[in-house]
Amino acid sequence: MTTLSEAVFFARNLLAAESLIKAVPKKQVDLTAFVATEEKPVAESVVTIHTCGAVACLGGWVAVAPHFRALGVVPNETSNAPWIPSLGMEDPDDVADFLFGNGEMFSPRGGSDYDQDIEDSKSDRKAALHRLKARLKELLEEHDELKDYVKSVVTSVA
Repeated sequence: MTTLSEAVFFARNLLAAESLIKAVPKKQVDLTAFVATEEKPVAESVVTIHTCGAVACLGGWVAVAPHFRALGVVPNETSNAPWIPSLGMEDPDDVADFLFGNGEMFSPRGGSDYDQDIEDSKSDRKAALHRLKARLKELLEEHDELKDYVKSVVTSVA
């Protein structure tokens, strides 16, 4: 069970990741693995997300977003996988657990318990959004007090 302060931290990050992934074109989200090749370059900043044609998984996009960069998340120089050097977190599962309270959030497609609820025909972008929403739903079920916070964040963004 998470504390309320942990749940607020996780919810804030889940909402930021959801907003980010909604802004990324469908074809630029790939849950196969952490992707960085000549044909699929690493996005170096949120500015290049929409212009460089980069393809990345949820973790790869998180690593270049300002919200997560402010938390110390950066892309690994060779794989684009997210890590937090200032906390000694080099494993993407540890980073996902730190940010969202669930280490499976950056797993390849089919590697998360949340993936069992989504059809294979859905895009990887939809699968990533499904993971984020399912984790937020778990937190909301665990903490009634969190509902007002989430509602205020969603209302302020709309």
